Amino acid sequence: MADLGIRDNVMGPQPIAQRQPLPSEMLEAAERVIAMFERVDVRGLAAISVPAVVSEVRTIASSIAPGRYTRHEIIAVARVIHHYYLKMRMFGDVVEPFSIQFRLGHKDGQWLIWEIVNLTGWRAAWTR
Repeated sequence: MADLGIRDNVMGPQPIAQRQPLPSEMLEAAERVIAMFERVDVRGLAAISVPAVVSEVRTIASSIAPGRYTRHEIIAVARVIHHYYLKMRMFGDVVEPFSIQFRLGHKDGQWLIWEIVNLTGWRAAWTR
């Protein structure tokens, strides 16, 4: 469509922002969260969660078989303003992979879990 001299009305390709490097503090916090899930540290996970999500974090952490997962992988990271969504999967020799997606946000000098979803067993675009 012609712009008729008014560039604000132009539809078309929009510029894509440059990728921002992931903050090392956020990646360290994510690794601590994943390590707590591997150890099934329910109290530790509840302590670094916002109050609205504590019960969900406890439920998900309690569903993990302790000592069964030997390695993990961060599958995806996305940023929305100053919060980061991470999708991770834990693997073990004799158990089904365990997948979760969680959101980390910085508040009062600490990285906290603001949202969490257990993706284990789901069949959707979010789970591959």
